[in-house]
Amino acid sequence: MTGEEVRRLVARVGLAAWVAVLMWASLAPAQYIPGGASVSDKLLHFVAYLVLGALCVFALPRVRPLVILAGVTAFGLLMEVLQLFTGYRAFEWTDLLSDFVGAAIGMTAALIVTDVLRRRT
Repeated sequence: MTGEEVRRLVARVGLAAWVAVLMWASLAPAQYIPGGASVSDKLLHFVAYLVLGALCVFALPRVRPLVILAGVTAFGLLMEVLQLFTGYRAFEWTDLLSDFVGAAIGMTAALIVTDVLRRRT
């Protein structure tokens, strides 16, 4: 396995783990989320999807960035819709906006890092 293949595998495992964490955090009762009550909900969404967007860029290098952004945003929308069925969480458009902005910034940062690393080799 080449170094690039190992990095991609690690990114894909990290991506799968992060998606699982986001699903749990999106659908669990708020009181079960550590530190969730003491931090802005929008900031949590922003940071969570910033990481998700970056991981997607590293894990899926052949997928176009706009496709990744659309997929990450669709995932955020799905989590918001599923919250309607929990009985203890609510759909919020501003959460989805925070998801989108975080993903876009995380992806941009990851694309810059990827480009810089590619130029060094």
